[in-house]
Amino acid sequence: MLEQSEEKKIFGGRLTIRVLRPEDLVGLKVQAMVNDKSRWTNDLADIEGIMALHTADLDWSIIEEYFALFGLEDSRPGYEVIGQGTYGVRWRGSIGRP
Repeated sequence: MLEQSEEKKIFGGRLTIRVLRPEDLVGLKVQAMVNDKSRWTNDLADIEGIMALHTADLDWSIIEEYFALFGLEDSRPGYEVIGQGTYGVRWRGSIGRP
C-alpha cells in the first residue's frame, strides 16, 4: 500500500509528501469498519465520499479485493456511473451493512 503511494507537491511546490491512492484509503476505511463496528456509519460516509470524488479514476478491482480481504464480499460497492455534471460524477449504488 505505501509502496503504491504517490508523491504530491504542496505549499506551492515547496514540500513533497507521499499520498495513498484513493483505493488504498478505502481499504483502510474498510479495515477500520471491521475492527470497530461503531465506526461503520462514519467510515461508510467517508468511503462514499472518496468514491464520489474519484469515480472515474478508481480501480474497482482493488476496492473489491479490500472488501473480500475483510470478509465483506456481499457488502462491496455496487456503483455505476450514470453521468457527469457541473458538480462531479453522478453515480448510483450502495454498500450494504453486514
